Amino acid sequence: MDYTKKEMKQLEEALHQLSTDTIMRETQQLYKKFGQLQAPFTLEEALTSLTKDELDGWRRLYSVPRASHLKKAELIRVLAEHIPLKLADQVKTWDEDRLQFLRQACNNNGILSIEQLELDIEKEIYFTSTGIFYMCHHEELPVISLPSDLIEPVRELAKDKEIQALSKRNTEWIKLTQGLCFYYGVLTIEDIDKLLNRHTTIDSYGDYFRVIHDAINYHQELESTNDGFSHYLVDDIEVVLQEQKSRVGLDYYPFTKEQLLQAGEPEYVDRNESYQQFVSALKRHFGFEHEDADILTEEITIGIKQGVPLQGIINTVTADLELDNEAEVNKLLHSLVPLMNHTREWFLKGYTSVELQPDPSPSKANLDNVISFQTGKKIGRNEPCPCGSGKKYKKCCGG
Repeated sequence: MDYTKKEMKQLEEALHQLSTDTIMRETQQLYKKFGQLQAPFTLEEALTSLTKDELDGWRRLYSVPRASHLKKAELIRVLAEHIPLKLADQVKTWDEDRLQFLRQACNNNGILSIEQLELDIEKEIYFTSTGIFYMCHHEELPVISLPSDLIEPVRELAKDKEIQALSKRNTEWIKLTQGLCFYYGVLTIEDIDKLLNRHTTIDSYGDYFRVIHDAINYHQELESTNDGFSHYLVDDIEVVLQEQKSRVGLDYYPFTKEQLLQAGEPEYVDRNESYQQFVSALKRHFGFEHEDADILTEEITIGIKQGVPLQGIINTVTADLELDNEAEVNKLLHSLVPLMNHTREWFLKGYTSVELQPDPSPSKANLDNVISFQTGKKIGRNEPCPCGSGKKYKKCCGG
């Protein structure tokens, strides 16, 4: 069925609303157990809404001494006294993103809505696992909120110069680590010591590991391994490590600090020139909308980073395309091969395959030496394009 632009716009809006409604329904389910807790509330009221097991979790989180034997009422009283004294320790591992949410809540009577949290239920779960925020209802809507008697202490904490300096340091540690894992896939403790210290100072590895492990729960860009960290998309950590170790004498690609910080942003995608050209090819030759073309291209680059061979990548692409003739296959391969050659791979320690060729040629030279599938000969830029369009190669697939 063909849709008009207006109908497509309406469909997109309906799908977005469906996604939002689904998130809100999931949130409502999550908040059912907190139906009696209405904002505003005190810390003691929030603690009272928890079970004894949940209170024991807070007791362990805040390292409350000599309290394991306490009954629920006594434990609530002790926690209500102890938690405000330990707020600083709780947020010392936070980055600037989380500290900003803390300020936002203080400026909104302690409340953060699901919309303010970017419709991210995982963020809600993270914040309510700290003992600082609690799931509740406000004006019949599910929200998370600070207890009213913690708003001012938390506000002062967010202004504290030491906390601000730590959040800035933590942000750099987190982004650099996420950036390294984005390009290398896996980081061992040895790698962390060598690679991270090129760009930042780690004055305490105990603090560093606490910061990163806490960031894993919040950002969900990394996973813990037996010997360090990996990007969350790595399927087989051991295979990546074995492939990297097999490349004796090849050091890790020397990314700049700015490149790593950029790659450490949440949901970063390396949309380099070959990536953008492949997106354009999907739109021009196969009728893709830009967003769909971008999604497919990102999926392909993930496969390339994982070391999936050409045939496997072709299978991924053809699952979304119907290729009716050789010309269409040529169009696809002409854009796909440069994408594979210029995507940084985990097996190659962050290099692209073209960078490891004995005499890497400029990208334009690669375009000038394309082989025709029909004749087996090189195609000049002024010759007819092998895709069958009738245009010169430089004006078509070689443009």
